[in-house]
Amino acid sequence: MKKRGLTIFLALALVLTVLPAGAWAARQSASVGEMRLTGTDLLLYRQLKEKITMVANGVLNSSEFVLDATGLGITCRSGQLDNVSFSAITSALLADCPYELYWYDKEEGVGCAYAYTTPSYCVTSLTFQFSVYQDYAATNDAEQIYYLYRPDTAKTSAAAAVARSAQAVVDRYSGLSDYEKLEAYQDYICGQVSYDVQAAASSGYPYGGPWQLIYVFDGDPNTNVVCEGYTKAFKYLCDLSTFSNAVECYIVASESHMWNVVRINGKSYLADITNSDEGMAGQQGGLFLAGTPNSTRNGCTIHIPKLDLGNGYYREAVDKDYQYDEGTRSLYDESFLILAPSDFLPTAAGSPASAGFPQATPPMDVTATPTASAVLVNGANVAFDAYNIGGANYFKLRDLAFVLSGTEKQFEVSWDGAANAISLISGQPYTAVGGEMAPGIAAARTATPTSSKILLNGAEVVLEAYNIGGNNYFKLRDLGSAFDFGVDWDGAANTVVIDTSKGYTPD
Repeated sequence: MKKRGLTIFLALALVLTVLPAGAWAARQSASVGEMRLTGTDLLLYRQLKEKITMVANGVLNSSEFVLDATGLGITCRSGQLDNVSFSAITSALLADCPYELYWYDKEEGVGCAYAYTTPSYCVTSLTFQFSVYQDYAATNDAEQIYYLYRPDTAKTSAAAAVARSAQAVVDRYSGLSDYEKLEAYQDYICGQVSYDVQAAASSGYPYGGPWQLIYVFDGDPNTNVVCEGYTKAFKYLCDLSTFSNAVECYIVASESHMWNVVRINGKSYLADITNSDEGMAGQQGGLFLAGTPNSTRNGCTIHIPKLDLGNGYYREAVDKDYQYDEGTRSLYDESFLILAPSDFLPTAAGSPASAGFPQATPPMDVTATPTASAVLVNGANVAFDAYNIGGANYFKLRDLAFVLSGTEKQFEVSWDGAANAISLISGQPYTAVGGEMAPGIAAARTATPTSSKILLNGAEVVLEAYNIGGNNYFKLRDLGSAFDFGVDWDGAANTVVIDTSKGYTPD
């Protein structure tokens, strides 16, 4: 697979036409954008995803998207924009849109222009220009040119049929257990395409079809893909699926390869669909839902033992090296990138509760001791009701939301009793319910693992939390990672430092 760079161009003080942003409906899928972005970045991500999807479905004939930025707090100073990260937004879109960006030309990239008012330098509108690759662009045959930001709706409408084909695959296997679905998706993809050696090996091969999932679902035996196409197709099928367990599929990459990380009940496994195809090193399952004890946030090595291919033929043992590129490491937390210590092994699928997955050991109660450390929030000393469990600090969820409300990293907390779900919404002010910042009991207490589902911006996530005396306490570093605020430790002063002006950095 050839890695293509993403270029962002900024033009100053353009006069732009503002188009109203429509409502955005999120598919229930693994979403980096919903998990990682907050505030202005999240709002722009949602609006752009809506526009991108409309192009993919043949609805829009322009890939220049004008977004109203009034009131978002974006300012322009010396040609630089504050309170927005274009690279974070576009990276999340590429990670989350395996189908919706099939028409996008990563070689040409995406540009952004903006308009602002003076003397405040407040940005009033943003225009994103997503390049359309030639196969889906409107053309002028007489002049032998194509238009970089004008998709041909006849072509995109025809390509949108792959979404229906993919849904048909998901429907076909809907009655299987979770593990059987994943295995069936792998087998389906490998049965539809082979690895496109010519496209991968030729530096002059135009970026396009082999890098997209279209060829997997077009029913044409003559169209094949490189690793990017395999990876996007697998994620898209997973995104369309309903699982009994917590199953999410993500796209990750090295400098020369792309594959999936599948999260199953809070643990990560490698799925390299490309190298699981016939004739590849993992064709007998060695690279499907694989784990390894040598995994780190930088990557891992998967050992594939000698394979018996039958009829006296063998494939020698091989070590496959997977090293995440910088973009992948910036998108995902360490907990996502580090794989489980061993391969995923399904149980027999008989019971609906198991759905082909081993049932987790019931969580055990633990002892929580009051945190003895001082806590500084943006330089001010704040007395929290916090506990230490297993060497980590756990803060009462509503206390932290209360204190951070009004800062750059504020978040809302709500409770859905019928669904037994805690909902966390980033970028919104906290609504007090009473009892926040009440002093705790200065004694060791029993902590019971929280049984509630946890939703972050609408997507289910796994965060370590305990119920102590009827209140939920979350690991501080988990919340720092989720809402991207700084968490540091000053050992000399025995002080926990929370800084909402900084992003989260793993310890």
